[in-house]
Formats: sequence, C-alpha cells, structure tokens
Amino acid sequence: MPRVKWIDGLRGAAAAVVAFDHYFNGELPAPFRTYWTEPLEDNQRFFQLPPINLLWSMNVMVPLFYVISGYSTASGLLELRDKQSEIFIDRVRSSVVRRFIRLTLPLIGLGIVCQIVFFCDLFIRSLPENSAPGLQPWSSPWGHLGYLSRYVADSLQLFQIQYNHGLSQQFWTIPLDLRGSFVVYLVVVLQAPWQPRVRLSFLGLLLAHTLWYGIWDVFSILSGLAFAEISALYNRTGYQPRFLRGIISYVLRFALAAYLGSLGSEVACPPDFRILELAQPWRWSRYNWTNARQCWHSLAAACLFSVLMQSPRFQGIFTLRPFQYLARLSFAIYLVHVPLYQIIRAPLRDYLWRLLENREWPGVWEASQSVSSYYSSWVASGIVSYFAVFVAAWSYTQYVNPHVERISRGTDKWLNQTETEALAGGKKGL
Repeated sequence: MPRVKWIDGLRGAAAAVVAFDHYFNGELPAPFRTYWTEPLEDNQRFFQLPPINLLWSMNVMVPLFYVISGYSTASGLLELRDKQSEIFIDRVRSSVVRRFIRLTLPLIGLGIVCQIVFFCDLFIRSLPENSAPGLQPWSSPWGHLGYLSRYVADSLQLFQIQYNHGLSQQFWTIPLDLRGSFVVYLVVVLQAPWQPRVRLSFLGLLLAHTLWYGIWDVFSILSGLAFAEISALYNRTGYQPRFLRGIISYVLRFALAAYLGSLGSEVACPPDFRILELAQPWRWSRYNWTNARQCWHSLAAACLFSVLMQSPRFQGIFTLRPFQYLARLSFAIYLVHVPLYQIIRAPLRDYLWRLLENREWPGVWEASQSVSSYYSSWVASGIVSYFAVFVAAWSYTQYVNPHVERISRGTDKWLNQTETEALAGGKKGL
C-alpha cells in the first residue's frame, strides 16, 4: 500500500514540535503552563494563550504519534485483508516480527550509547534526580552494566509496563507503542471475517473501555485502527459513521481538539480547565492528574486526526516538502534529540552566557533578570543544538536505519522459513 503523504508529514511535524519543546522543557517552565495557573504573576503571558500555546504541546504529540502509529500499522493490513486475503495472515506474522525488531534494536542501541556517555561524565548537569541512583561516572563498571541490563529488561516487559525512563527521558514511549501495535495486530486478525459495521461497533466498545479505564496509550492506537477501518470502508462503499458527518460535527471536533490540546504540563488541574475534573470518569480519580491529562490529550489527538482526515486543505499543508523531509527523519529525531540536548545544551548555553556577561551561568531565575543576554544565549544555543539534532538524525537515517531494516527482514525470513528450507540450509552447512 502506498504511504499516505499527509500522515507522514503530520508525523514529521509532531517530531519537530517535540524536539523544539524538549530543548526548553525543565529549564523554562512558563511556556508549558496554562494562562491562569497560580501564582498568576508567574504566568499570564501571551505565549500561554491559544493558538500560540500549541507550539508547546509536546504532551499532545505522544498520543498523536500513537494514533498515527495505529493507522499506519493497520492500513496496509486492512487492504490485504480485503483484496488479497490468502497472504493476509503471513503479512501479519511478518509485520509483528519486523516491527518488534525495528523498535527494540534502536531502543537497546541508544540505551547502550547513553550508558557509555553517562559513564564518561558527558551528561553535564542534565540528568533528572534519582535517574541512576548509586551510580557515578568513571566508577563501578559492573554497576553500570547491571543498570543497563535492568533498563533493557524493563523496556521489553510489555505485559506490565515498567515506565523505566532510563538515562534518556523519552524512550518510555517505545514499549507502549510496541504493546499497542500488538493489540492492533490481534484485533485486525480477530475481526478479519466480520462484517464491516460489526468491526466498527466492536472497535467503539474497545475505545470506550480503554478510555473509561484511563488506558490512554491503547485508546490512542486503537483510535488509529478505527480511523483506518473507517477509511477502508469509505473507499469501498462510501459509508461514513454518523459522528463524522456534517459541519457541526467537524467544528465541534476541531474546537475540542484545540481546547484539550491547550492543556499544560501541570501536575494539578489548572484553574481554567477545572471543568474537566467534573467531566472525567470517576475511575480516573484513582490516578493523579498527570494520567488524567494524558487521557484528555489522547482524546484531543483522536479529534485532531479525525478533522485532518476530512480536510484536504490541511492535508495539503503536510504534503509540502519541508514536512515530507521531517517525515523522513521523524523517528531518528525522536531517538537522538534528548541525548544530544543532555550533552551539549548546558555547556553551550553557559559558554554563550559567559561571552555576553563575563560571568558564570547563575541559574535560570537570576539569569532571566539580564533579559538580552538570557534570551540571546538560549536562542543561539538552541539554533546550534537543533542543527546538531538534524545532522545526527540524517546520519542515523542514512547509515544506521538501513542496517536495522536489513536485520528485521533477515530475522523475519529466518523465522518464517519452512521446515524443508531449514533442513536444506542445515545440510548445506554440513
């Protein structure tokens, strides 16, 4: 099945937003809070108002990635199910193996690289507290090896997600993506002999179940599968579910996506979103606001994707060359940007600050009193860091990713060879 260009472009745009936001996240808190967050004197900035605050919506990008992942994972399989059912199961089996390798090999590889960088003391003042308790650079190699082994084991535990962030804070999303992909494969195979409207009804029940219980990652990925089923059904028959029909539905979904997408990163519900605490299912109250916020962001991502599905003009924007280039680098940008920031952000910013102020970096609050030097050091170091991220992402895509693809194809071929082929290969070896 040919790739859908606008979806690729949307993925690239989401990767760029995440990379942009992560550079400031943890250092400049104001952009990631909402306008009415208390204390008011630290907020109520123009960049906290919509639509500008959507530039800081990195938390929405994660469920949006999952919606895109569910759609992309399912769409090709659904076409085979409808047109070439004789090879459908073989393709599902192949997809499971190849996706597992394509996601876990980079995860393990970058985990090893980050551990080596930490051991060599190159993460300068950039690791969160208690990210590696008991470990210090240039000491206890066996301790570092044990930490890395536990991190890899936790990352491959898909039955009970461990949320082990490791030394790089963004890799926790890969186990969730992998688990959700396996759910998609299972549901696609289960529903293969069913009638189209029964499939959609069953998916609706699954979506309601996962959202009610606050399983936001599975909800997001199953939303992508549901949109793929709707798209396949519409292409065959012209049928469209009622909730997607009409201009009122379109406007309401767009408004809901914009409103929920404006939620900040606060650990408590901000005053201007208190209505959400009243509207959320009671089961969400068992968790903290962070999990409830992710559920609302997942709903925002699903609404946004459904709007874009019906918007040729918006789709046209994401087919432009810059977004297509970002799409090509999107996974690599996701992999490399945080480790690179952890290595170069603080030294580069501090160096530029010393050039401008002739003194050491005093900390964010005190430095912000020298407005010109403060913003100049952040902007200049950000430009250099973004350039480094794109160079590293291009290098990964150009030189590393082809080897990962080759390993995934080779492993799939080896696992799926027939008994006769295996015996023949063994005799040749003898």
